[in-house]
Amino acid sequence: MIRSFVALAIPDPATDALADLQRHLPAPRLVPPENMHLTLVFLGDLNDGQLDELHMQLSAIRAKRFDLCVAGLDVFGGDRPRQVHAVPHRCEALDMLQAAVTRAARRAGLTPERRRFRPHITLARLNLQADFAAIGRFVATRAVLPGPQFGVDAFHLYSSHLSPKGPRYDVMASYPLSE
Repeated sequence: MIRSFVALAIPDPATDALADLQRHLPAPRLVPPENMHLTLVFLGDLNDGQLDELHMQLSAIRAKRFDLCVAGLDVFGGDRPRQVHAVPHRCEALDMLQAAVTRAARRAGLTPERRRFRPHITLARLNLQADFAAIGRFVATRAVLPGPQFGVDAFHLYSSHLSPKGPRYDVMASYPLSE
């Protein structure tokens, strides 16, 4: 079984800009730049047969390239947030790609998470030792932020390997978007 998800990779210039922002974030567990991504669909543990069927369905998706731009920062979790993330400007192309990936997963016989799609790029994970007041102030001053812009020319099927040192994500397959 392989823990899997479909996501957009964040190119180096954008991860560099987000890493610069992270350096000032008063959070205990920052996401390494090489782990930054924008999840389209989380799938959980899949066997080889499920991965093969999913690959066939994802390969059939036809979508156009598009640009994303980080609009600011936000948190998930209210008064005691569990993570800080960058929020991209919403765009129809992103929503359409996410819906197409969800349909492909269902055609492959999988059950994607039912959560409403809230595009984000996780920058930090928080625990009970986090200074929630300082994090709240940091995020509030950057809720609207002219962040990095980047082109999206592919989406990827990732495997996730959890360890005490933190997760490692590996691209298993890539699916290019058309001009």
